[in-house]
Amino acid sequence: MPIKPILTRQDGQGKTPDRLVINGQILDGSQVEGEDTWEVSIRGWKDAELLRSLQFCNLCPPIDSVTLPLKLSWNPYMTEVEITFKDYQNDSRIQVVNFFCGVELDRWAKPYSLADYLECTQDCIDGLPSQIIQFEPDSYGEDNYYGWTFTCALQSLDAVVDEELRDWLEQFKVIDTKAIQMALKNCQKGSLVTFFDFPAELKASCQQYLVYFVQFLEDLGIKANSEIKEDAGHILFSVTPADGPNALGKIKDALEAYLDLPRNPEFNATAEEFSDIAVSQLKANVFFLKSQLALAQATLETKNATIEALNFTVFQQRQLLTESVLNESVQESEKDCEPIVGDTVHLTKYEGKFLKVDLPTILRRLKRSFGAREK
Repeated sequence: MPIKPILTRQDGQGKTPDRLVINGQILDGSQVEGEDTWEVSIRGWKDAELLRSLQFCNLCPPIDSVTLPLKLSWNPYMTEVEITFKDYQNDSRIQVVNFFCGVELDRWAKPYSLADYLECTQDCIDGLPSQIIQFEPDSYGEDNYYGWTFTCALQSLDAVVDEELRDWLEQFKVIDTKAIQMALKNCQKGSLVTFFDFPAELKASCQQYLVYFVQFLEDLGIKANSEIKEDAGHILFSVTPADGPNALGKIKDALEAYLDLPRNPEFNATAEEFSDIAVSQLKANVFFLKSQLALAQATLETKNATIEALNFTVFQQRQLLTESVLNESVQESEKDCEPIVGDTVHLTKYEGKFLKVDLPTILRRLKRSFGAREK
């Protein structure tokens, strides 16, 4: 059985706050208030890491509550977590973990409103089996600041603090992702919105390839606008057709075919048969991406590690579609072989392969208003 750590406090003698001491180590980034029972606040990251290595049962007594800092790449708004062992209002023992989030309203720069995001977050929580016992949005009394709190039931006093916090944060990451998807779906109903999680070393190259997609569409005779944003580490790629929502289904399937080109074994040989500048430029973009993927894979030090980057789905591609597009896709999938981009891309029932791409016909139809035509 692990030895229970000794928790004491260093008296600041009224000049500085009292500090928490664990096994003789003073936590300079801590502050202790209270007499018989302590309320502890820790700001230093190393100090917080030390406390997170303990079990919950190591903290109480004498600690009744402790607040720790958080810094998450996927959610900049969740900044603190508070572990509470006592309900002061009811003077009773209670074990909960509160995750605090907040944002200055003039810094909220999303395509969806904060109210929509919070409503979608509540919907996600309601739809999940979870020990989240309360989700509470609150303005905290400040005009330009809005906060919200997740209150969770402590699962075990014998658990290590860090392990339990990580478990909760993984759940919140799922909730946050789904809430963002729902909010975007509500506010961008006329666009195809796709999320990507690119490795850092490939982010710039993959984004450049996505930017060229609009030109690819135009060369096929489909006019659209696109936008790329980075949101909490995710790449948000949206495409809005000039002809209205009716073209979303075709754009969705064109994007799937486009993303498949770098790993299509027939692309190189087939592209050599055409001299149109549209095909040449597409070929240059595909080859550039493939060279960057090969370079990234070559620099990996792990013996058996690979980057399956030729398949964009490895980057957790997630498409957000309007109901009309979803229904359209379902109807098409019920047929044995239905054309979805002219007669060049077909949806099939073959297991493990949903797209059948007529690559020569696609390349033949790529036209630019200037330059040489195909041979």
